[in-house]
Amino acid sequence: MGNARRGSIQSPVMRSPKRDRKSDHRSGCRQPDLRADLPKGPAARTRLALQRDLDGSTTAQVNRGAAGGIADGRGLAAALALGAAGAALGTRFLASVECGADAEYKHGIIRATAADTVHGTLFDFGWPDAPHRVLRNSVVDEWERAGRPPTGQRPHEDEVIGEMHFGNVSMPVQRYAAFPAGTGFRGDVEKTALYAGQSCGLVNDLLPAADIVAQVAQQADAILRGLNPAG
Repeated sequence: MGNARRGSIQSPVMRSPKRDRKSDHRSGCRQPDLRADLPKGPAARTRLALQRDLDGSTTAQVNRGAAGGIADGRGLAAALALGAAGAALGTRFLASVECGADAEYKHGIIRATAADTVHGTLFDFGWPDAPHRVLRNSVVDEWERAGRPPTGQRPHEDEVIGEMHFGNVSMPVQRYAAFPAGTGFRGDVEKTALYAGQSCGLVNDLLPAADIVAQVAQQADAILRGLNPAG
């Protein structure tokens, strides 16, 4: 497993057990995000349309990892069946015991569906022009009612919604700040950037990370064995 970090949130990467990690390292094979070279907007391709790309990456000795919308064994099995070397799960691990996200944030993930998320660049203080997906909250709703004004003209931009504490140091957190409500945050969690992917609709409980990994791996294994009983 590897880790990708945004703020204080870690995103474990689940890999196929049939890959030899040591040989991957010796051969210098890179393991990019499956989405890294994809066009955005209308030209973007679905995951199923990437099968030929994944097949081609095998001959080029490049391991590909799938990411985005994967939160259970079904998603992992689909990625592996298409030829990916593994999959990165982000939102699922937000709702883990070990995650540093605030408890209110975690339970928001569990309650949410994909329709409860919003994509854009609204929470941009500290990280401008960085597209992200968040759970809909009162900040999003009020901004939309105001007609979606640009930065500098949004409602209550000067409002301080809390403080971020780093040891003995603290800093104010404004509305629209890019900081998630993680370890060290004290304030109005509901008004923070509640980062979440559309896979939140597949997250139904709070579990230790080890149990999540075991659950996802077992489900994926069962599905793949069912596709290839002789294997």
